[in-house]
Amino acid sequence: MKTISFIILLIFSIQMARAQEPDAMEGLPEHYLYMQNAGDLENPQSLQQLYLPETFWLPGQRLQICFFGGGAPVHELIAAVASQWTEHANIEFDFGPKGARYDCFDPKFGFSAIRIGFSAPGRWSLVGKDAVTKATSRQPSMNFQHYDSTFSPFSGFTIDNVVLRADERRKSSIIHEFGHALGLLHEHQSAKLNCWDEVIKTGPNNVYDFFRQRSGWSETKTKRNLALAISEWPGAVSGEEDLRNSIMSYQIPWQVLKDGKQNKCYINRRSVSISELDKALVAKHYPANVIRPVEDFTLAKERIYSLSPAADEQLLADYFQRIKVDLNSEDTAKRRDARVRLAKYISETENPEQLDKFTENLSDETYRTQLGVAVGINKSKLLSPMSEQTRSNLKASFDKSRDATLKANLQQALDASTLQRF
Repeated sequence: MKTISFIILLIFSIQMARAQEPDAMEGLPEHYLYMQNAGDLENPQSLQQLYLPETFWLPGQRLQICFFGGGAPVHELIAAVASQWTEHANIEFDFGPKGARYDCFDPKFGFSAIRIGFSAPGRWSLVGKDAVTKATSRQPSMNFQHYDSTFSPFSGFTIDNVVLRADERRKSSIIHEFGHALGLLHEHQSAKLNCWDEVIKTGPNNVYDFFRQRSGWSETKTKRNLALAISEWPGAVSGEEDLRNSIMSYQIPWQVLKDGKQNKCYINRRSVSISELDKALVAKHYPANVIRPVEDFTLAKERIYSLSPAADEQLLADYFQRIKVDLNSEDTAKRRDARVRLAKYISETENPEQLDKFTENLSDETYRTQLGVAVGINKSKLLSPMSEQTRSNLKASFDKSRDATLKANLQQALDASTLQRF
């Protein structure tokens, strides 16, 4: 009993120690850098699409959010705290039912726009739609290291008490990362503040040595996290400065600032709540009373990260199952996104047999699945001729259907495959 008690006490002590850890600057993993490839450095204008209006979701859009691991208490904490943004922005966060939130590993939930992990180092988030253009459905787009173990049942947390018991600093980190997920950047990188000019860049206490020793950052990564957004990405928008109040502010360590704690860019305490200017900013970009577009494909994120054509059979089966789930969603945007994913995959694969498997027994599938497959094929650019098996599957669906819209789309797919053969 003494041994068990000691282990429990040790676990509790570790959790308490973690809870007292000082905030660290964010640092995305290297494979999630904001630029698509090194060539973009030669053409700064190409980076604009990664910031501000191009990274915002559509007003009124429902964003499905899932978790890679973690227990019910931490899921509930994140869902409850993050939803504060929806009080000021016309956007919807769909985490799934309370106590049974969406599992990123389970394909039965389809694709999620934001995917939260707990195992990578640090706390970070991809910016806005980068979550679907720079990461696959099997990769986290947001991370909260240690939150799964800190807010666990072993520490006495439940779905009913976790929000009340969690400390404000950790809750503020959740709000901050979801600000990034909505497309907001760091306040200290505002051109109105010009904090980069206040940072020591050479000699003792220079910023590069500081973050290399503290966080293992490269010079490029340090600039990306601290330098003016406009210097790295021409065209980035800086509104009225709000360093001391914005939830998007981070404390620049006083050791790397000229004049230390007396510097204008030093704040002795991070904000723990959404400021009035934060609220105004998201209200501007996600205005109320905006009705979702109804035209076909207007809601589709056409730059969705697709599965590699070289993916193994297990990943491919998972991908196709998620597509079918979303094709049958009640959410119009998810159905259209699923068609885009399918069309993009078909356009990139050179293996017609994979389409054979996806269309197998198509005539027995739901109406939405059949229509989605037909539209996806029609929107794609087939690299290889459609196989006879896929044609046979489409023809069987055409012959069985009595719906004019479905038959028209299936006929279009069959006609396109016929032309392709000559």
